[in-house]
Amino acid sequence: MMIKTLKAVNDELRFQDDVGNQGLTIQLVGAGFTGTIVFEASVDRSVWVACPVEPLAGGATVTSATADGIFLASPGALGFGLQGLAFRARASVVTGGTMDAKFQPVAA
Repeated sequence: MMIKTLKAVNDELRFQDDVGNQGLTIQLVGAGFTGTIVFEASVDRSVWVACPVEPLAGGATVTSATADGIFLASPGALGFGLQGLAFRARASVVTGGTMDAKFQPVAA
């Protein structure tokens, strides 16, 4: 499991899938957090684009979050496999508090 506390704009937690995992579970846990965490993917780790993830609580896919939650980046949400893909959760806006981002790969 990878964990990082996001507390400033552009703080991020990254994951590189080199083995073809089935998915990536993302948990966000805030402490007085006010802001936005965006989910992004990249092939070259240089150009990042919004990446849809599925909230485990249900509902439509999202590309950002403003509150605690558990999300899944999966081939179903992305429309393609994860192998070779870099993924990040990045604080795009922070006006207060902190957000712990946790990644757990889902083995194939």
